[in-house]
Amino acid sequence: MPETTIIVCPACNRNNGIHRMACIYCGHSLPVEAGRELEKLPGLRQLEETELGFNLVCFPSDSLSDESALREIEVITRLDLLQIAELMKASVPVPIARAQTQSDAEIFYRRLLAAGVRTTIVSDADLSVNVPPRRIRRIKRMEGGIELWSSEHSLPEDVAWDDISLFVFGAIRYRQVLTQEEMKARRNGRELKDINETISDEFLFDFFDQRTSRHFRIRSDSFDYNCLGVQRKLLAQENYRILDEWMTSSVPRAMVNREFRKVSRALEPVWSLTKTVQRQPLKRIGVGKVSFGTQANFDNEIQFTRFSRTLFRLSQKGLLGK
Repeated sequence: MPETTIIVCPACNRNNGIHRMACIYCGHSLPVEAGRELEKLPGLRQLEETELGFNLVCFPSDSLSDESALREIEVITRLDLLQIAELMKASVPVPIARAQTQSDAEIFYRRLLAAGVRTTIVSDADLSVNVPPRRIRRIKRMEGGIELWSSEHSLPEDVAWDDISLFVFGAIRYRQVLTQEEMKARRNGRELKDINETISDEFLFDFFDQRTSRHFRIRSDSFDYNCLGVQRKLLAQENYRILDEWMTSSVPRAMVNREFRKVSRALEPVWSLTKTVQRQPLKRIGVGKVSFGTQANFDNEIQFTRFSRTLFRLSQKGLLGK
């Protein structure tokens, strides 16, 4: 008896692929044949920044070089093999898909597990990406720990060295694209006259208090390095390096991860960049001519927050480094 490769929608009577969970034409739920549950694949789309989803986080493994495992990842995640290869180079857990619902994520999980791909599900709600980390601008040394100041007008927070469990280092990449266009009254459409792009980076690192789950962030260009004392240098870049060495050496038992800069671009198909667009008002530049500009800003700060908090959640469960 030939193997079934299509399934008929009971609502509209149209044919669908056997892997679909809902009809592509009318959206009606499709029946599942016994024994073929793992062949079903939920829809997968790029979620909006405000939508909460469920992340399939993949652990590093030598078995992921197996062609059948890579093909299964390709089918499930809808990523191409080049994107998958970039993610699989990481020596740290990385997201390979972001599902819309818990049930969808569990289906992806079972499919990947059957292919020998070890993953875990981390929800966006657990990452609380809409709640920013506490941004630290000044540190005061204390016996057995540090006093952290967010501003001169807020109360400081104390953290014991022994309570710091994880440091995550990275860089925020800023990209700004300015475009200038012209419109003429007697013509339809627009004409692109100029485009200008600028890119800049800012180094930063996060650290976590395992006792209270507090999340702190230090940015290299907006921090008071007076805590370094006589070690303080003239350049912020040098001071940032000294601060890095001082804090990580003060907590030798804490995990230190520096992989974000290597994997940041590979994460974009799953954890997209933050984009904001500003439009300039129309400006008359001649008879029948007007011009207007658009400024598009991109950055990966929320991506870094997701990455950092995912590592912390995994470390809390004893899954980081295993």
